[in-house]
Amino acid sequence: ISTIGNAEMQGLLIDILRADLKFLYNYEYTTHEALDIPIIAIHGEQDERVNRHQIEQWEGETKASFNLISRSGGHRYIQHDGEFITQLIQEEVSAHILTVNTDNIN
Repeated sequence: ISTIGNAEMQGLLIDILRADLKFLYNYEYTTHEALDIPIIAIHGEQDERVNRHQIEQWEGETKASFNLISRSGGHRYIQHDGEFITQLIQEEVSAHILTVNTDNIN
């Protein structure tokens, strides 16, 4: 049994949508010092909303390594590529933990 009625839920969702649209409309990119962390960017090869050049711009946001991975699919490729994404995250976290542990030994 839901304690939130349809009208109340609809009102909440509309407020969230308005806030998102306000943010998108008013957002202005400002340059900051590049981060000192690696960035991995994943791009859907058939994405019609975000092109490869736009993804490549993330390289300027890091002083560390940048890796762009292209995957088959459109803007929402991740919905069908969960296994790859999960494995990538596990590998990156494992590599980071190994590096941290090795650094602490030395």
